Amino acid sequence: MMVTRHTYYHIHSYLDIAHINLNQFHQANISDEVEINYKMTETDASPDIRYLSPTQRRCRFDNEPLTNNLPYYSTTICFVMCRYEMALKLCGCKPFFYHFLDGKTCDIRGLLCLSGHADIITQSPLRVGCKCAQPCNLISYLPQIPKFTRWNKGGFLDQRITFRWGLIHPTTRYRRDILFGFGDLVVSLGGTFNLFLGISFITVYEIAYIIIEGVFRAKNSERRSKIIKVVPITEEITHL
Repeated sequence: MMVTRHTYYHIHSYLDIAHINLNQFHQANISDEVEINYKMTETDASPDIRYLSPTQRRCRFDNEPLTNNLPYYSTTICFVMCRYEMALKLCGCKPFFYHFLDGKTCDIRGLLCLSGHADIITQSPLRVGCKCAQPCNLISYLPQIPKFTRWNKGGFLDQRITFRWGLIHPTTRYRRDILFGFGDLVVSLGGTFNLFLGISFITVYEIAYIIIEGVFRAKNSERRSKIIKVVPITEEITHL
């Protein structure tokens, strides 16, 4: 890739978008030739954790957006939501480029208000208390040490930027999974009861069933004993 002015570049996953608060932007100046490799790391999620809440699994799938106005979820989209809520809180309106979100669009006075609070709004999301969960399926590109070459002579060569990048494919894949689920809990309890009490989990279930059934039968018999039978009394009225 060749460009004719200084530029900033950032490599990110296809499931994510670039954000102004990212600290992984790299700069290439005029007459620079940049060569850099990126190491790819991939984390996928087991289908079993989808039944857990985002708080329990501490991550969100891409089809679990924060609001109905958003098509999908990503960490940077969560950062955008934090800045949007902060703009509404400080100035009572949203920037015009947040057209996909609800709320009043800022007029000139609102834009001046946002400009006055730019230092607060453009801070790092973590500094303003924005807590965003990681995506459950995550692809990251870690930059390696770049190689810079500056062309000071050569006519046309010293007026352009050359950017070459390569991808180091991963040899290890990380996976989010449940280490100890409900089935494991049942098996563990059954083994513990069998070891110390000589009974199994099924035996415990049968004992609980017998106790509950006895309680219901006692209540039903008590209710039947309180039923009062009313016998109708007929009176013969003789008309004289």
